[in-house]
Amino acid sequence: MTHRPGCVHYLNVFAPAALGLVLLSFALGPAPMPLVFNAYELVALILAALITTTLIADGETTWFEGVQLLGVYGLLGVAFYYA
Repeated sequence: MTHRPGCVHYLNVFAPAALGLVLLSFALGPAPMPLVFNAYELVALILAALITTTLIADGETTWFEGVQLLGVYGLLGVAFYYA
């Protein structure tokens, strides 16, 4: 059996959940929630995926890598707040 990083398993939960939320928004929400991303959101998704892949590539993580991820997500939060 091949070893897969732990974050791959979260995709098995996230993909159906995102689809379910989009479909549920048509029935319950005031406006449907599309899966269309603007440039900021697309760059943020790609950046988060690249950084996460880079940090877990060696198969182990440290507290400092966790702090780096928190810093990146904090910067993304500030960027989205002021954008």
